[in-house]
Amino acid sequence: FGPNWEKDGSVKEMNQATADYVERIKYIAKTNPLLLLGHSYTRYLGDLSGGRILQRVARKALSLPKSGEGTKFYEFDNMPEGAKAFKKWYRGALDEMSLTELETRQVVGEANVTFVLNMRIFEELDVQS
Repeated sequence: FGPNWEKDGSVKEMNQATADYVERIKYIAKTNPLLLLGHSYTRYLGDLSGGRILQRVARKALSLPKSGEGTKFYEFDNMPEGAKAFKKWYRGALDEMSLTELETRQVVGEANVTFVLNMRIFEELDVQS
């Protein structure tokens, strides 16, 4: 958005889907932080797998420049081993965690919730564009 994004009016109010997502993260951060793993899994692996598509959707919906301002989140230039290798490492690190069966079900459930919350955000952005 640029260096003056907070003052120049280029950022509008959060849409409802984004507000719901933010509230969910705040809620689980307070009540069961382990569930944040579901969010990191969905965001990291989702963005690495489909980030370029999401970048185009966000750029179009928010009328952002093609130069990357506002969508740098979807660029992974500092990943010399490549996205595929990172995803393999990340999944392996999660698999090595000592979670109980209940914790595993909860994290997987939260990853599913995260996916739905993210889809709602992009649906709203698509409608806005």
